[in-house]
Amino acid sequence: MPEQPIDPKRLKTLRDNVIRYVYEHGAGKYAWGVKRDQVKSALGITEHDLQRAYMVMREQGLTPDYGLLSDVGLNQRGQEEAVRLGTATAMHEPAMPSQITIEAHYSIVQVAGANSTQSAQLTVDQSKVSQVIAEIERELPTLNLQKAERSEASDLLAHLKKLIAENVIGAATRAIGAALAAIIKVGGSKLGEVLMDHLHIGIAAGTISV
Repeated sequence: MPEQPIDPKRLKTLRDNVIRYVYEHGAGKYAWGVKRDQVKSALGITEHDLQRAYMVMREQGLTPDYGLLSDVGLNQRGQEEAVRLGTATAMHEPAMPSQITIEAHYSIVQVAGANSTQSAQLTVDQSKVSQVIAEIERELPTLNLQKAERSEASDLLAHLKKLIAENVIGAATRAIGAALAAIIKVGGSKLGEVLMDHLHIGIAAGTISV
């Protein structure tokens, strides 16, 4: 029996809930992606529900042109739509510093504390960041990493490289840089610290902040 069409009002609610959830849980991950099964389980929706909501997101240009098929992701427009809808944690550059917390493998990362005295408007030298990215790209095959670690570092590196090339410098870019730095430091690289320095990511008491 074919699936029944979803009521437009419910479809709008599904779409909004998926956008908000992915935005809150995708920071620092490749293409801002969250596993489809995780989204369905968290929101209590079916595969049919998710497919229809994702179709609307695609048609509205809110999803990236790259990423894993098993993930639901957001591009820049999708992230801006999430902020417009209202989220608990705004991960775009705010007018005033605000707290955002993201998940990153191998480290606990905190980007911008709620009472931070640091300004989010920092000048990033794009040429220096591009140079260290190129050095990391050359060094990555030689690092002492597990296959999964190397693959994840490679994905993060590609995403960061794209963002820097497009001159997209913001909290999400620094979050990806922090996640990449954490992995390559585990593999014995000193370039992680250089990357964090160029992206104005500071280290204090077990957290990474910008």
